[in-house]
Amino acid sequence: MIFKRKPPCTSLLSALVVSTILLSASSYAQESVRTSVQPPYAPWEGEILPLPLNGEKTHIDREEENLPPPLSRVESFYAERIVDELAQYGYDLFQQSSESATLRSPSGGVHQESVIIGVGDTLDIILRGQLNERQEYSISPQGLLILDQFPPLSVIGLTLKQLQDRLTLEAESLVNTEIFVSLKTIRQVGITVAGHVKNPGRHILTATHTIMDALYMAGGIQNTGTLRRIKLIRGGKTQSIDLYGLLQNGSSRVDIPLREGDKIMVSSIGDTLAIAGDVKNPAIYEIPSNQRYSLATLFALSGGLISPSEYRFIKLSLNTHGQEITQDITNFGKRQFGDGSILIVSRRKQTRKGAIEIEGNSTTQGLHDINKSRTLSALLPDRSSFGTDIYPLIGLIERWNEKTLAPEYLSFSPLGIVNKESDHTLQQNDKIHLFSREDIRDLETEKTQERPENLEEKALDPLLKTILKEHAVYIRGAVRQEGIYPIHESTALEDILSIAGGYTLEANTHKIEVTENRDGHIYRQTIDLEARADEPLLLQAGDTIRVNTHAKTLVENSITLYGEVTSPGRYDLMPGDSLLSLIERAGGLTEHAYPDGGVFSRKSERKREENRFKSQASDLELKLASMLKAEKTPNHQQVSIVENLIRDLRHAKAVGRITVEADPEILLTSPELNILLENGDKIYIPKRPLTVRVAGEVLSPSALQFRSEKKASTYIEEAGGLSYHADKKRAFVIFPNGSAQPLRVNYWSHQAGLIPPGSTIIVPRDPKPFDFIEGVKDVTQIVSNLALTAVFAEEIGDGD
Repeated sequence: MIFKRKPPCTSLLSALVVSTILLSASSYAQESVRTSVQPPYAPWEGEILPLPLNGEKTHIDREEENLPPPLSRVESFYAERIVDELAQYGYDLFQQSSESATLRSPSGGVHQESVIIGVGDTLDIILRGQLNERQEYSISPQGLLILDQFPPLSVIGLTLKQLQDRLTLEAESLVNTEIFVSLKTIRQVGITVAGHVKNPGRHILTATHTIMDALYMAGGIQNTGTLRRIKLIRGGKTQSIDLYGLLQNGSSRVDIPLREGDKIMVSSIGDTLAIAGDVKNPAIYEIPSNQRYSLATLFALSGGLISPSEYRFIKLSLNTHGQEITQDITNFGKRQFGDGSILIVSRRKQTRKGAIEIEGNSTTQGLHDINKSRTLSALLPDRSSFGTDIYPLIGLIERWNEKTLAPEYLSFSPLGIVNKESDHTLQQNDKIHLFSREDIRDLETEKTQERPENLEEKALDPLLKTILKEHAVYIRGAVRQEGIYPIHESTALEDILSIAGGYTLEANTHKIEVTENRDGHIYRQTIDLEARADEPLLLQAGDTIRVNTHAKTLVENSITLYGEVTSPGRYDLMPGDSLLSLIERAGGLTEHAYPDGGVFSRKSERKREENRFKSQASDLELKLASMLKAEKTPNHQQVSIVENLIRDLRHAKAVGRITVEADPEILLTSPELNILLENGDKIYIPKRPLTVRVAGEVLSPSALQFRSEKKASTYIEEAGGLSYHADKKRAFVIFPNGSAQPLRVNYWSHQAGLIPPGSTIIVPRDPKPFDFIEGVKDVTQIVSNLALTAVFAEEIGDGD
């Protein structure tokens, strides 16, 4: 049993509305009561209340932060001495919210017939027979019940049952008349709860409530208070109440009805001892002062031992010098456990007798009776004993060797067992390990990959993985699943290949390379399996098999051609294919094609460009981090600019453009310009353009109409002019074939020849805002490359 602790209340309780408590003849109505507003702990005269330390968290803070409740001082005392963290016994009886504890009676009060009648109670009296009437009567201030048919009766101190009996006796004077009495309403009583409760003070309840109800209404007993020496002060007399009777035996002696003026005092907790280990209810128990307990008594207190077994009983106690004394206890009757003692119950590790166990990929996992399964064939009679993912070439028997006092492992073939080709005799306490194919795949990884949560299998023990690798053969080459395959003794190659998924289509079964390790000597031979079809190839642990392929192997290669060709799309690629042969396969160029503006994107170049962007982003991150640690740090705006540049580099789409000749007529006359194609190439042939594009740091990037007399500065003016962040000194033009030339642009001069249609003028961003970064020249190149990439990425993307 786990005992939960509730943190001490440190806040004031809100006042609750008083409502009248009505009780009917058949059942009690739920009652609402009011508790007076009190501090969480009412000190007695002369007692000093502790104040919270600076920074100390209240229980509200801890609940909001989802922190575990703090240990009490008693719990901390024992936690420092033993490994187990024990809770104080019995305080979970009051584990409920203050609201629910206040608004309703957890115990339900006493039975109606046991209620003692008092002044102010209202009775419902029914006469049946010669007289038939029903009336309500209130008990007078003098304690009298005045009925029309009977003389006044003094009822103070009588229970409702006693009053019923007396009225029945009085009704004998009436012929054929029965009388019935029930409580209509009952008086309220004011009681005081003080001491170590969460809400001490005066509380209003009813005469049907008990001592336990009063403790609930007070929020329960704090773990600094006693459960065994609660005092009820009534009429100048004191009665002691022990809640352990209720907790241990369900005793109803605590169901004492409340009376007006009762005082309930919960003093500080008394002597304690701890019981830890293999008992049913390990906890910290309160014991009567100066009383010593025996082992047998402590067993009864803690619910007894967990199970029949051999146990050690260890006593920990402190001497007068604060030293911990450890003793083995064997005397069950001697009273030797007192205040501060700890009993540790240690159970001997259980061993099984007459059992064997299956673990792993089996439908019959768990313990089995060895008398019914003395062999592996009896334990695993058919294929239904295995899981759907069984690895059939090896299993392990884990057996304890009494001579060496260590486990040993014996291999077997699950496939051979179900095919009745082999068998093994089992011994008591053997453990049978069956493996899944997923387990075998995990052998090739240094760290086992996480299994999905819905799989019951767990990662293999490292020792089992080592043993499996010792029994492994290695399959490589033209098989569908290369890898490590553990086997039991000699195993046919065909059986291993079936687990490996079989040969691939390009496998050459006439050339199987086998490397063997026999008696420390390594042999290699090439075998023609088809020539020895009647003689299976048997493999042993440590052998390596390589299945060679035929000389020519088809590999899935393709390129993409789109734009102004007769048949755009994806084309298969063969060794020796060139750009010219591809255009011819596509039916040639259309009449609107502009080969001088062709864009040739190579996969390997795209990959290099993408890696370069990532490397530059990482380099900028390191430089920024270094500057932020320096004495003179960049301002927020500078940091934001660099972060935006890093983000652009991370998300930039690589173009990987290569400058090539794409005009078929030129390629025919100059075959040295005819580039050979590679897998993943993308070729875009645009329409003949009539525009010049202006991009980068201009106010209105756009494609502008081509005119032969236009200068670069004219195109820039038509695009709205330079933006605030433009770097006009580094402007450049990209010609349709991908080559580039720098420009020097201002409003009175320019340096560039004819800008042909299909060209792109790029004005990069001024690197001046990046002057605070070391290596600003690198930033200039980065900004230019990003501007260039943005221009062509969209065109290249159209062919995806």
